[in-house]
Amino acid sequence: MRKNVAENRYRLYQRANGVFYAECVVSRKQQSLGTKDVDIAKSILGEMSEAKSAS
Repeated sequence: MRKNVAENRYRLYQRANGVFYAECVVSRKQQSLGTKDVDIAKSILGEMSEAKSAS
């Protein structure tokens, strides 16, 4: 179970204004990814997940 949380630490979603956000599934904190492009948002989310798993 713990490994699965580490792999999927962030949830990607898009608000009504079109901007993508990441939500940490552990702390429930939300952070704007500053983009309306889904491909860029997924890329940023992947980098965030890698950075968190490396630390």
